[in-house]
Amino acid sequence: MSDDLLPAIVFIFSRARCDEAAERLYVDGFRLTDSTTADEIERIAQRSCAALSDAERATLGYDGWLIRLRAGIAAHHAGMVPAMKEAVEETFAAGLTQIVFATETLALGINMPARSVVVENLSKYNGDTHELLTPGQYAQLSGRAGRRGMDDKGVSIVAWSPFVKAQEVGDLVATTDYPLKSAFVPTYNMVANLIDRHDRAETERLLGSSFAQFQADRDAVSLNRKIDRVRLEVERLDTQHADTLDRPVRPGDVVIDSEPLLVMATSTRKGGRVVLRAIDRFGRDRSLDGAARSFGAVGQLDDGRDVRAVAADRDALEAFLDSFASLEGTAAELAKARRRLSRLQVHATKRDGALVAQLNRVHQVLCTRGFADGWELTERGQLLKGLHGDRAIVLAAALGEHLFDGLNAAELAGVVSTLTYYPRSDDTAAAWVAEGAAAEAFGSISTIARSIAEAEAEAGLDQTTGPDAGFFAYTHGWVLGMGFEDLIDDQIGPGEFVRNIRQVGDVLSQIGRSAAVGDVASVAVDAAEALRRGVAAATLTESGALSDDDSDEPAATSIATSRES
Repeated sequence: MSDDLLPAIVFIFSRARCDEAAERLYVDGFRLTDSTTADEIERIAQRSCAALSDAERATLGYDGWLIRLRAGIAAHHAGMVPAMKEAVEETFAAGLTQIVFATETLALGINMPARSVVVENLSKYNGDTHELLTPGQYAQLSGRAGRRGMDDKGVSIVAWSPFVKAQEVGDLVATTDYPLKSAFVPTYNMVANLIDRHDRAETERLLGSSFAQFQADRDAVSLNRKIDRVRLEVERLDTQHADTLDRPVRPGDVVIDSEPLLVMATSTRKGGRVVLRAIDRFGRDRSLDGAARSFGAVGQLDDGRDVRAVAADRDALEAFLDSFASLEGTAAELAKARRRLSRLQVHATKRDGALVAQLNRVHQVLCTRGFADGWELTERGQLLKGLHGDRAIVLAAALGEHLFDGLNAAELAGVVSTLTYYPRSDDTAAAWVAEGAAAEAFGSISTIARSIAEAEAEAGLDQTTGPDAGFFAYTHGWVLGMGFEDLIDDQIGPGEFVRNIRQVGDVLSQIGRSAAVGDVASVAVDAAEALRRGVAAATLTESGALSDDDSDEPAATSIATSRES
């Protein structure tokens, strides 16, 4: 990269490959700073990392990181501890560090403008499959290019990939429409606070006036227009296909599903749903689910011809079905249009009053699990008001059943970690939980989580995931005074460790602020205090929460690399 394109950010959707790229550039002999700049970079780095002990620095590879940073080269991702990330951010913003290899989280909420941006790949792994960046995501990355008041223009470079067509790149870059989509949805904590402060009518009015409901209503207008268009198409095709027999489908009939099929048998399932068993011209079996609605018979065997005899005679079967080949196009279009109409109608039903319906489902679970009695909170519901997070309802239930009573600080922190930790992949080692009271509490919490998930399934809600003990040993050991270098391993890296300690500290601070939990509150305060040391001390505030927004990143990698991130 030429000097007139520096400073630059290179976006790579893999933490490991960001580190590898920074190391490779240095090993290949690139030095992008002079001695004066390098000394200034080191001064900032030393100040930012002053709280790190010698042992912690050795574990983090501090010396190698500092050597590369002095050369103006760095990586930036959520796998790094905040102190080192902050040093990279400060030196880059000051124009000292010249090139940073970063994951996409750098594009969110951090002031690091560059002269140019390089996007290694427009395709990233979302946990299930590889997909192209959206126009909004690309705009967020490329928007870092061009420093206000310093550059006349910013440069965004997209690296060539055999998996992305040039036309796709052009369409992505040319798009100027970045729709804002509301992610607002009523949660347990939110509904508990709404119940506490407003009556039901006022709550429904508040939800109805939200941006999310506005979008749902606006989308509903567009959706109804689509339904009208498809309904007219169905009517037009139905007129062209008026020869369909006006009766239920039965054995010996011919139906069209992209090709003529001979119906061998019909059966009626639960709810009146009809399933047809049919064969094609080569005698291959086909099953048509819901065929009574989507398909009509376009013909039938002549009287006296046995359907099984025709099916057994391959020549007769092929000749008979070929006589209906001219109907394939219209019948297939009609069946497709009918199925599309059905899907759109179901979609429209789900959108109608979506937020109020979600409120009702959440409220149903709160009542079923004893957090609410009608439109009033119970004592357990009062606990839920002050608890936040994906598993807040499980934590509130555990506190309400006094499952944390008698735990010491290390045990409490470890058990709380099972309600904050989510593994980055399914490939995790067997988790350890301290024997005795902690193991009993974890087992009881798991039982509670399963019963809550059952109530959610019955109410039609996404099920809350159960506790995960994958971070218990790390939290338990940290509170007991184990060294950072003794806890970091291949399963939990430095950034994951600090971030998860942060999340445990945040929940402990929530528990510590609740007078309703008795002695558990004081133990929670002690546990949060014990977390605030060493590498975590630079990021944990007095309340136990992080002082900066060290947000995590989703597991991601480019299409041409392994799944490691």
